[in-house]
Formats: sequence, C-alpha cells, structure tokens
Amino acid sequence: MPPIVIRYDRRRFYRALAVTWTIGTLAAALMGAGAEVRRTFLSRLWSWLGAPPGIATFALVEALVLLAVGYAALHAARRRDEIRLLREGIEVRDSLGRYLIGWDNLAGAGATAGTMAGLRLHDRARLLETHTGTEAQRALLASREPFGAYDLVFARQDLDCGIERFVSAVERYRRSPEARAELAEAGDVSRAGDGSGEEAGFR
Repeated sequence: MPPIVIRYDRRRFYRALAVTWTIGTLAAALMGAGAEVRRTFLSRLWSWLGAPPGIATFALVEALVLLAVGYAALHAARRRDEIRLLREGIEVRDSLGRYLIGWDNLAGAGATAGTMAGLRLHDRARLLETHTGTEAQRALLASREPFGAYDLVFARQDLDCGIERFVSAVERYRRSPEARAELAEAGDVSRAGDGSGEEAGFR
C-alpha cells in the first residue's frame, strides 16, 4: 500500500485566518468610529495631518491586520511538514529536520490538552540517532521539552487527518506488527509516490 502521509492542515489554518481577519476588521471599524467621537492622540494627529480621523484610523488598523494575516498565510503556504507512517516507524519532517520514531521506541500515543496529539517514547536519545538535518535543528530537537506525559506533541493543524484518527492509527500499528507489515518501507516511498490521509487508510 502507499505510505500513509499526514500533512499540515492548511484549510483549517486558512479558516482560522479568515476568522482573525473578520475580527480584526471589526476592531478596525470600532476604532475608526471611536476616533470620530473621541479626541485621542491619534485622532488629533490625523486632524493635524488633514485626514479624516475615522477613515484614517480604520485604514491604518486594517492595513496592520491584512499585513499580519498575509504574512501568516504566506508562511503556511511554504510549510512542507509531513508525518509518514512507515513499516520502520513514524517519520517526521518538520522545521527541526527529519527523524524517525521506531515502533519499538514508541511507548504510547494519545490526545492531550484537547487540541494536540502526543507521542511517548521509551528512549529520547534514540530519536536523535535517526536525525537528518543541520546541527542547529538537531540541537533544537534535543532541547525540546516534554509536554505532560508526552515527549513529542503535534497540534491539530499539523494533522490533516484529525487528532483522533492519527492517535487511533498510531496505536494500531504500534500494537500490531502484522498491521505494520501492510505499510510501505522507507526505501519504497519514492517508488510508491505520495499518499494522503484519505487515500491511505484514514477513511
């Protein structure tokens, strides 16, 4: 079967950005309306510059909101984070490089804090032995602090398949060597092509 690939959930992130833009625009409108009726420093500055205080304040705040939303959207579009469930283990590719959590090094998985999935390891040192990347990335991975009972955590937006299905799949393959035999090997990934959560068993 093709490798199970879990990617960054851009659609969820973009929906959150749309909500942020809406709230920011409402805040800009309220601040613009306030500048019309209150003599704040900003409204006096606009009057001194010959600009309508309400419109100028709205335009300034809205420009800052759009700048922040645009920057976040561009950053999300550039992210190439992936989690692959392979016969050898869970391969992670993120801002810290590429590393593999072998199935025999995985002590458990579960949901935590309501918005994250966590992985608990038997030996954190073994994780660094599989790392590929820069020395700076390796140092950051080594210094990553545990979150509660878990050594690694992934936020909801990191998992386009959803937290519950990710945890369920990880636990299934962790507990069952027979189930892991269905997964692609790391050496077969390039030949099998990229799968997705829906195509490779998350239905």
